[in-house]
Amino acid sequence: MGFFQIITNLTDYPIFVTAYADHAVEAFELHALDDVLKPIRTARLIKTMTGL
Repeated sequence: MGFFQIITNLTDYPIFVTAYADHAVEAFELHALDDVLKPIRTARLIKTMTGL
């Protein structure tokens, strides 16, 4: 089973952490809560986590 097949079977909303902005489109198509780019900025991660 591939990564995106696993993600589509989740019942929660995942947060993607990637090094590539082009993955954001795929992440949001899979109903991701957010897509955080590497290198992770603390303020950005806190913003994402408080949105839960």
